[in-house]
Amino acid sequence: MKTFQEYIDEIEQHYNKIQDNILSLVPTLQEILEGNPNDRIFIYSFDILKRIISNLKILKHIKFNDISCVSYRLVLRATIGDIIEGLFYLNTDGSIRENEMRKQDLEFIRYLENYTKDTYRFFNNRDPKSMNGIDLEKLKQNFSQYVDPQTGKFFRVTRDDPKLGMASMMDQLIQKKIVSKEYKQLYSSYRLLSFTEHYTILGRRFSYNEEMSILLIVDSVRWLLIGADALCSSIKELAKTNNRY
Repeated sequence: MKTFQEYIDEIEQHYNKIQDNILSLVPTLQEILEGNPNDRIFIYSFDILKRIISNLKILKHIKFNDISCVSYRLVLRATIGDIIEGLFYLNTDGSIRENEMRKQDLEFIRYLENYTKDTYRFFNNRDPKSMNGIDLEKLKQNFSQYVDPQTGKFFRVTRDDPKLGMASMMDQLIQKKIVSKEYKQLYSSYRLLSFTEHYTILGRRFSYNEEMSILLIVDSVRWLLIGADALCSSIKELAKTNNRY
């Protein structure tokens, strides 16, 4: 069995490989976006790679130890989630992708509207004069394409057409044979790491660095590398449509 330090070294090697793979794509994506600044799938590709690189830099900096174990797992989980979602969007029919992206946008708008209303309500109750410069209707003006012209309210995601969750995205990737069924382990790692964010008494061990905790981390990072390789390959295939590869 490897020592703790040997596992840490292996993890860092995987992070370096992921970073090198991603950074090799950045110039191509930048060039594509210069010519197509409003192409949503390339905007998405660029942003998701930026998120992954940012998270990896944090993970490499803090490393996995008693102090960082909670934060480390949360950042690792978020990175795996980005890769699963990225694989789904980059390998899904355009109409389905746009529909799902729109539902994500609508969810963003809903929470932004709730935040604005709650902030207004709180400060207006304390001191009405302090909110004179805030216009709640401006939010609708800024996102007018998401406003129902008949009701004047923002469109909402409906129960008849709910937003896909991470599990459904992974299931579709496997069903369509975009990835093999073994990739389910990528999602399983994501779910197991979720017990750090969603605390339970039974799962309280995920708030601590136990002797065998490093095995979960290194296994998750191994799958992170596999998922990142697949994601980068998907982006390269997409770039070929723009004659960039």
